[in-house]
Amino acid sequence: MSKEFKLVQLGSELLSLRLKKSEIELAEARIKDEIADILREEGVAEMTVPVDELHCLAFKNNYRYTKSFDKDGLASKTGRERDELDYQGVSALVEKQVVTSSVVGQFLSENKSEFVTVRRRKLEKKKK
Repeated sequence: MSKEFKLVQLGSELLSLRLKKSEIELAEARIKDEIADILREEGVAEMTVPVDELHCLAFKNNYRYTKSFDKDGLASKTGRERDELDYQGVSALVEKQVVTSSVVGQFLSENKSEFVTVRRRKLEKKKK
């Protein structure tokens, strides 16, 4: 078998695997969206459903809120060094009225993310 033939064979196999991986990721996202919809409809963030006598599936819709701060933007606006603009540095600038809190607010952004987790767990035995 020539090296070129082997390369074509391996390359084709790799491309096929990438396509399958992409299809699996799309299916996984669709399933997670459906799970999130069901949990929202039920009005809960978590739900545990028994599968058999020993195991259950635990579903959880996780929400994460983070705030990021654009230090570079505020540094260019105020003429201060980026390294000075930690929490205490920004507070000091507001106290000294170098900037207003509304100006600082322009450089804050809120990131919201939502993701679903599914875990298989052993059922806890009930005490008699």
